[in-house]
Order: sequence, then structure tokens, then C-alpha cells
Amino acid sequence: MVAEWGLPQNTVPLTGDGHWWIVLDYRKNGEPGVTWLDVEVGQDIELASSFGQFLSGLLPVSAVDYETGRVVQ
Repeated sequence: MVAEWGLPQNTVPLTGDGHWWIVLDYRKNGEPGVTWLDVEVGQDIELASSFGQFLSGLLPVSAVDYETGRVVQ
């Protein structure tokens, strides 16, 4: 998929639609980070410096108010 969609080498797509991707990013040495790639504008946004950090930041659906986009406790 990296070659098919023109994604950077040393990335592993987790999800996306061709316009954007969330990838495991192995471009730096060591443990991969999790990066948002916006293919249309050529933007990379680091979501987490490691996969463990990414997982620890996930919330259950019940913790988010989708009308406001805010976390509810």
C-alpha cells in the first residue's frame, strides 16, 4: 500500500482513505511513532512518539460527546 498510495518509505498504514493516513512511522530510529499523513497537503502530524503512548491515549466511545467533541467523565 505504501507504493500504491505514494506514502513515505518506512511507514506502515493502519487506516486511511487515500487522502489521509494514520501510520506506524519507522522513519526515525527505534520504536515507531504514530503519524497522521495528510497526502493532499503534504503534512505530517505526530500523534504519539510511540505506539504504546498512542494506545494509552485512546478513549472508549462513551467518553466522548460527539456533539461538542469534548471528553466527558
